Amino acid sequence: MRKLLAVLLVASLWCGSALGFLGTGVGGLWGTPNGSFTSFNYPGTDAGLASMDASFLTTGLGQMFVGTEGLAMPAYRPGVIYIRHRYDKYQIWGVPFESAHRGVTTFRADSTGIAVAGKAVASDSMRTPQIMATNGIVSRLGPASSAGSGGAIRFVDGGTFLATGPGIQAALDDLPMAGGEVWVMTPVSGITTTINIGSSDSTLSSASWKSATLRLFSHDFSDSGGGTGAILSGSANPLIAMYGIGSRIIGEGRATGIKATSTNRIIDITNECTNARVQGLSLIGGSTAIKAHGTTSGLRLSDLFLQSQSANAIETQDLEDLCEFDNIAVYNAGGAGWRNGITGSVGHGASAGLTNYGGHNSVFRNLFFTASTGPAIWWESDAATFAVTNVSFENIQIWSSHRDAIRMILKGGGPSTAIAIRDVDISAAAVDSSGVYPAIWLKNTNKAVLDNIHINTTGYKYLVWMDATVGMRNAISNLYGEVAGATAYDLRLTAGEISVANVWGSGAYPTYIPTIDPASAATVTNSFPYGFRARGSASADSLRADKGLYLGGQFITKMILPTALTFAIGSIPAASTFDTTLTVTGVDVASTWECNISPVGASMPTGTGVGSCRVTADNTVTARFFNVTAGAINVPSQTWRVRAFK
Repeated sequence: MRKLLAVLLVASLWCGSALGFLGTGVGGLWGTPNGSFTSFNYPGTDAGLASMDASFLTTGLGQMFVGTEGLAMPAYRPGVIYIRHRYDKYQIWGVPFESAHRGVTTFRADSTGIAVAGKAVASDSMRTPQIMATNGIVSRLGPASSAGSGGAIRFVDGGTFLATGPGIQAALDDLPMAGGEVWVMTPVSGITTTINIGSSDSTLSSASWKSATLRLFSHDFSDSGGGTGAILSGSANPLIAMYGIGSRIIGEGRATGIKATSTNRIIDITNECTNARVQGLSLIGGSTAIKAHGTTSGLRLSDLFLQSQSANAIETQDLEDLCEFDNIAVYNAGGAGWRNGITGSVGHGASAGLTNYGGHNSVFRNLFFTASTGPAIWWESDAATFAVTNVSFENIQIWSSHRDAIRMILKGGGPSTAIAIRDVDISAAAVDSSGVYPAIWLKNTNKAVLDNIHINTTGYKYLVWMDATVGMRNAISNLYGEVAGATAYDLRLTAGEISVANVWGSGAYPTYIPTIDPASAATVTNSFPYGFRARGSASADSLRADKGLYLGGQFITKMILPTALTFAIGSIPAASTFDTTLTVTGVDVASTWECNISPVGASMPTGTGVGSCRVTADNTVTARFFNVTAGAINVPSQTWRVRAFK
């Protein structure tokens, strides 16, 4: 019975088609309403199509023959299907189209897309991501593109879009102004012309900007000659340039690599390219891996491995609001690991952004640097100005960095403020830093905080050089490290006010109190109640600050340690005083000194005591003793200690 019905259905479709041509000629319409075994003929006009559609009260089947291509299709209604006969295609319009083999739905196409599965029930529940034995190969997948909405994903598959540099560019240019994605799933080598992302024409003007994503797929990247294993490789300089708003380069897979086969940069982020993102890539080359020109805001770099043999690995000029950098490893950079403040040149026209230098409202997390020939983090402007505000560095690992590990030389327009550097580990000997460079050098900073810094090498002249000026306030806390050499010191504090707390420096056991360069002139304060934290009593050489310290509420510029003097006062008459002059080398009448004198061992006789101690000439103090009793008292010879400070 089922075979008979199938034969009748096929026959009816064939007959309907034939009658459409024979009975009405080109442009015929035939409609079969639900429940009817009769097909009705309608003229091949818009009015005829509207009449046929109106006859389908609930569901129905309409056939449209060659010549009806220009008719306006009725609005979609569930249960109404139109079969459109064309010379070059056969279209089904309306209800979902399904293929069922022996009662099992294996294929379904409807307004939400295409699903292939092995479910027995034809419903949305049969949609799974599992594609069966057959793969579909297309150049575009997804909704149609329009001027105001993103369109289909473009595939660089060797068909419509060739697996070449120009093929990738053609796919990017094919994206609508609203943006979209281009997927590259096969290696493309020999790229000699820069691939531009986020610009719809060759002028690269801001009027042509679009939000475009280049998504790269690879499963095995090896750093061998000629870019073997890299998803993209070539000698174009740069290999890729990013424009527009929201342009992205995303690596998918276990190890997705891009390799420069010459001394060319890999990725340029152009001036005023906003909210750009580079993620999940290995970038290997002879020159800079990533360079951001001019002013860049909202930039995000994450999950990257960078190797640059002959230049700075990352170069930036002005990082504006909401930039975020996370999980970046830099290996064997030929210059600095991250150089900020270097002049850029690529942008849309003559923009003021190319004259800005600095960084604002940005965060750097989980950065690893090794074997850099310059500072791992080097922020210094090529120009006269360089301002940094509200920038934080967290969890920074620096291994075998040459010269200083972190250098921030800020200048122009007043001090930079609110810089935080936390959780830093600097390990292994720095090759050319011994006796020359500090591990961390901050200049012209205000409200900068260094916290939880571990420096596990003795190759530096200073652990920290806080090169501030008068009026600036900075803080150092939880710093561990030590330096070696007669002219090496834990801290150099040029000027300003600096809070130093919990610093374990090069002082002798058990105190480890840090040494301070005598050239330091900063006012040192402390948030701990007992000053520098120590595990025992301080020795004379544990702390050096020849330019002065701020202790106990007053500024002390020099202190003369106790001088032992032995002398006899003799008899002091009743109710009288006795003055004697003592030699204390170093005091002078031109300065304001305070001094005190106290006996060593035995105390003075009852009724006698020390009245005062004052500087009366260079290298001389006068001590006054008193007797308050009604009779004369003899004070025998004994040892006294004199202390003086100013």
